[in-house]
Amino acid sequence: MPSNRCDVADVNPRTQLPCISIGKFSSPAGLVGAFTSDIPNGAAFQLVGEEAPGALPFGPNALIKFTDVQPGTYTITEAAVPGISSFPIACDGSGNDAGGNPTWKAVFGPNSFTLTVIPGAFVTCDFVNVQHQIEIVKDADIADGTDFNFTGTSGAFVLDDAQPDDGDAFGASRVFPAPLVGLGAGTPLTFTEALPAGWQLDSIVCDPGPIRDPQQVDSTTINVDTAARSVTVQIDDFFARYITCTFTNSKLPPPPTTTTTTTTTTTTTTTTTTTTTPATTTTTTTPATTSTTTIIANTPTTIVATPAPTVPMDVLPETGSGSSNTAISAAAFVALGAATLAATRRRGLRPR
Repeated sequence: MPSNRCDVADVNPRTQLPCISIGKFSSPAGLVGAFTSDIPNGAAFQLVGEEAPGALPFGPNALIKFTDVQPGTYTITEAAVPGISSFPIACDGSGNDAGGNPTWKAVFGPNSFTLTVIPGAFVTCDFVNVQHQIEIVKDADIADGTDFNFTGTSGAFVLDDAQPDDGDAFGASRVFPAPLVGLGAGTPLTFTEALPAGWQLDSIVCDPGPIRDPQQVDSTTINVDTAARSVTVQIDDFFARYITCTFTNSKLPPPPTTTTTTTTTTTTTTTTTTTTTPATTTTTTTPATTSTTTIIANTPTTIVATPAPTVPMDVLPETGSGSSNTAISAAAFVALGAATLAATRRRGLRPR
């Protein structure tokens, strides 16, 4: 692909007058830069930045070429724009002359370079513009397409983290230039999230991004306030950064299941009246029964003698002494009569 940068074909063989070309890249693409220089016929010009460095050829508005430039030293400067850093990144061109001397030399400044060229030189120097940018990213767990509303210096906007995309007009991130249009350079930018019902903010994490211009001193500050669900960013006026702040949310856990147990307690009060009746002890004394036979004097007493059974005398056996049983029986009757008589007398009874 042919290049529109200066090359050997742009050097007049007869005059050997140098060729100088200036290119511009920018992020994002399309940033317009105003330039001044002391190159003849190049006192003031504008360039519109291309997106990717090294793209060939440059677009018609991203490069300017000066031919038949007198040998000498020239300074090319891009005007500073708040919120955009500008710095030269490289120069490339012809090599040494026949004597081994460099045909050009460049000295870089913050947003300029000084170029010295000798006869036969051709050189292209590129500028890069980087705009301060802040990207707010939404990371939701679960990514169900819930809309999250933001307010702040940037105005109101909505983000969601639908997976898959739910087809609405809201994306998972939004990029803001810094400073915002209509605000002065160095104005702090605040972004605050409003929580949807049933969600909580877990964290706000900001990445300041790489240093885009190592030749400048960074005074960028980032203040995160998780309790207030906000972040405030203040970017140095002329120091380019691409800052990313991610708001991470998660759904609140469901409330614990409450089991209501109703316990009905019935209290029964029983009043018991106890009457103490003294025990009545009844002692019944039963006199011992004594059978006493009393023979009262002068009371006729009839003693009936029961005759012994009649036993034939001839059947009684003889005693061992040879006496007959009849004799023994007669003696017994006599003895009984005597005993009865004695007892009667002792009791004072009179025999009949």
